[in-house]
Amino acid sequence: MTAVPDPVERLAPDAAAALAAGATPRGDSPCISICTLDDVSGYCRGCARTMDEITEWRTLSPAARGAVWQVMPARFSAMGQTTRQLAWDGQSLARFVADSLAPGAGTWLLGCYGAVAEFLVSPGEPLTRRVEGDRFVAATPRARLSLTLGPRIRAYSFADGATTPGQAAGGRVILAKLRARVRAQPATALTPLGPDTAAIVPGDRDQRLYDLGLGRPHMRYAVRTGDDDLIARLEAAAGTPWPDWMGEVGDAIVAAGPARVIETPLGRAEILTPIPPPNGRSPDGPHTHLLPAFLAENRDLPPGHDLPDACALGGIFYPAR
Repeated sequence: MTAVPDPVERLAPDAAAALAAGATPRGDSPCISICTLDDVSGYCRGCARTMDEITEWRTLSPAARGAVWQVMPARFSAMGQTTRQLAWDGQSLARFVADSLAPGAGTWLLGCYGAVAEFLVSPGEPLTRRVEGDRFVAATPRARLSLTLGPRIRAYSFADGATTPGQAAGGRVILAKLRARVRAQPATALTPLGPDTAAIVPGDRDQRLYDLGLGRPHMRYAVRTGDDDLIARLEAAAGTPWPDWMGEVGDAIVAAGPARVIETPLGRAEILTPIPPPNGRSPDGPHTHLLPAFLAENRDLPPGHDLPDACALGGIFYPAR
């Protein structure tokens, strides 16, 4: 009878060393549907596993899988990738998000390169928080944020980022969702959406929501208002492509200062602070940016930082310094 090798023996030396040192178990697969081996290192560019580890994954013990997760950051660095997936399970993600919504913890960015909402809570600022299943909600007088986790959410860091939830204060963390699980129906013109029935605060749900039509496949930038004059201007400009409508209603939007609503695969941010005039200074605290020149580059993240093609950006957390 031919002996069948123990799958643990097929681990690469770095993963075997991590297992011997006592890696934290994690059972789910790190596959993100980018299944191409790096010619130099032999690691998969999507999940940083060796071919043997991919083949044997289902039969590896939880500890052996955890050992592979533990060495993934170093493997991504060896391949020269600027972002790397973190070995965070659902509980780790939930703890990280809950901690991130505390006063003074840092800033959440939702949107894309050139069109973002920044949500943060200043120390001493009135804050309400609640958890509804896998949905985390935070609201202040200046802004609201709702983040929904789930099995398809993945955590990444930049090369200088955190490697465990407890180290989140030391680096930026990106949350993304597999594109295959995200519906993409981008608007390319100013589009009335009716009452904002998804507003985080129920009292805002009778106000009107308008998609600004940026044409981004996995995010929406909208304004919400109950101002009759602004509603009339927006309705008159409905159907005007981005950025042509800026000449028709851009000044009216800035003057009225409606809520800006940014939605991504991770959730939504609602920013209530005033909109600065052109060349004006953004207010301290929560605010938005809408920069056509940057949007024209058609990027999710700033230059030099990229997610795997299979992932849609959900949000970025920048810890307070």
